[in-house]
Order: sequence, then structure tokens, then C-alpha cells
Amino acid sequence: MNDPATQVANPATLPVLDAALAEWTAGRYYEAHELLEEVLEPLDEADPSYRSTMALVHLAACFHKLSANVAPRAVPAKMAHALEALQDTPADWWGLNLGAFRDECTTLLAQLGGVEVGGPVPAGLSYPILSRR
Repeated sequence: MNDPATQVANPATLPVLDAALAEWTAGRYYEAHELLEEVLEPLDEADPSYRSTMALVHLAACFHKLSANVAPRAVPAKMAHALEALQDTPADWWGLNLGAFRDECTTLLAQLGGVEVGGPVPAGLSYPILSRR
């Protein structure tokens, strides 16, 4: 198994990853989710990057649900699970700003307490941006 600290994104999927980052930055989380699934496809489930990429797929889905107010009750648990999966992923994995992104996602998750028990999505949420370092 490869050490995630030394891994780089598959060159064949770099354009798709860059497109996913652009969609994420633009707040089009559903589209980012779909593109990240394309990045995930060629990865072997035993590859440490598979788990990290799957976590990003789930976070994009969470942000879509929150921003569109679609089934927001499921978001806190799914976000917590995704953040747990990213916990051991290096802060600069694949050249991304993952450390700061992870911290911002943790802050966002803390703001979602009421959603877990069926409350409304809090107004004025700031969604973390996933980007290159």
C-alpha cells in the first residue's frame, strides 16, 4: 500500500480534478460531486487515496444538500464520517489545501447542530473552498 503523504493525483484524472475544483469554488457542489466520482473510478479500494477521494465526494454531496436545502438532516452525520476519513490524510495531499479545508469543514459541522435534530439549515453558512495550495 502506498503512503498517502507521497501520493500525487493520477495525471489522467488531473483535468477532471481541476474541473471539480472549479465547480466547487463556484458553489456548484452537485457538479463537483459528479466529477469527483470520475476521479474516484480508477482508484483501487485498497489505495489510501480511494478513502480520501470518497470523503471529498461525500462532502460535495453534503454541501449540495445544505445549499439546496435537500434532506439536510442527513448532512451532519455524513460530514462527520467524511471528516473522520480525512483525518489521517496529509494536509497537502494531491497538492490540495486539505488541512485548512478540513479545519473549515469542522467549523461548519459545529454550526450544524440544529440540523441534526430536524432544525432548519442555519442562514449565512460559509462553505469551505477546496482548492490547490
